[in-house]
Amino acid sequence: FTAPLEGYDYKAAAQKLANDIETAIETVEAAPAKDNALYNVAGQKVNASYKGIVIKNGKKYLLK
Repeated sequence: FTAPLEGYDYKAAAQKLANDIETAIETVEAAPAKDNALYNVAGQKVNASYKGIVIKNGKKYLLK
């Protein structure tokens, strides 16, 4: 522990430090558009006539 420096403006230093810290979200970027492509569980791209489990936009569906 060191003794406080005489004449040092701790309040101004703390305020400068607080001003330098980012505390808010300034911009928001939209997620990229989804392509609605269909994939089977092996990761192969398939068309809408495919029967079975498919993955579309990261979710699994059963096409009959």
